[in-house]
Amino acid sequence: MGIFDFLKTKKVNDETFNSSQFQNEIMAFALWKFNETNDYYKVEKELWGINDFDLNEKQIEIIIGKLKKMNALETEKTIQVGQTWRYKTRANEQNSTAKIFKIDNINNQEILHISINNLEIKNSDNKTNTNYIGHIPITKNAFLNSILTLENHDNVLPKIEEGYYNWKQVYDEGKAGVFEIEIKEIINFIEQTLDQ
Repeated sequence: MGIFDFLKTKKVNDETFNSSQFQNEIMAFALWKFNETNDYYKVEKELWGINDFDLNEKQIEIIIGKLKKMNALETEKTIQVGQTWRYKTRANEQNSTAKIFKIDNINNQEILHISINNLEIKNSDNKTNTNYIGHIPITKNAFLNSILTLENHDNVLPKIEEGYYNWKQVYDEGKAGVFEIEIKEIINFIEQTLDQ
């Protein structure tokens, strides 16, 4: 029996929804749509928009949650130094990417050190732009929540940015931290700081 056999019913009851066969097939459908779009919201719309049956809101939340968990586990295996990732950017920075140049494990927490290019950060004089940030320390979870697709993986290890050594010294003194928010929110924070 294929997914389209399930689609003949208008409502999907909990027994059908929770069956391993339906779960496998609906997850395959959701993963297929995600691979086409790289957008969970679009997958959700696809699930709402299937005409032959009607998932309820809770069922769709469960599917999207499982899809995110599955993608996170897959991505987590692949995070490495030298990778350049596309991430969920601000509206005017769609070509911006994040490159991992170092990964630390400090107090059982993985900290990624990234650089960001192709930015449009306005400085306080509104005449000059900052288009590159050489060092941002970010938790692995915040990074995973930010990224979309792997753009490139250099075989040659990238040089460690100078900002890393400055940060590490201050961090070891207990006077610096690590970002736990998404990359685009970090960039907003940096822009606001420069504007003051």
